[in-house]
Amino acid sequence: MRTDYEYLESFSASATATLSPSPKNDRATKSTLTLMGVTGVLMIAEMSVHNILMGGFMIASAIVIALPKQSQALFTNFDKLQRKYGVNLYAVSGLARLKPY
Repeated sequence: MRTDYEYLESFSASATATLSPSPKNDRATKSTLTLMGVTGVLMIAEMSVHNILMGGFMIASAIVIALPKQSQALFTNFDKLQRKYGVNLYAVSGLARLKPY
C-alpha cells in the first residue's frame, strides 16, 4: 500500500481559493449563524418537551406499579367505555404516538 504521495508545490498553491470579504459574504455568514442559533434553541426546546413527556410516563408507570388495584379499575373502565361506544381506545391512543413522516 502506498503511503507517500508527492504533490507539486505549484498545484497546491493554485488549488487554494480565498473569498474576498464583501458585504454579501458578511450577510450570508450572519444569516447562517442566525439559522444555526435558531436551530440550537429549537433542539433544546424539543429535548425539554421530550424529557417532560418521558418524566410523565415514568411517574405514571410508577403510580400504576404502586397502586395496582386502582389502575386495574381504571383499565376496566376503559373496557366498559369501549363496549359502550364501540371505540378501541387503545388503538386511538396508539395512533396519537405515530409520527407523520
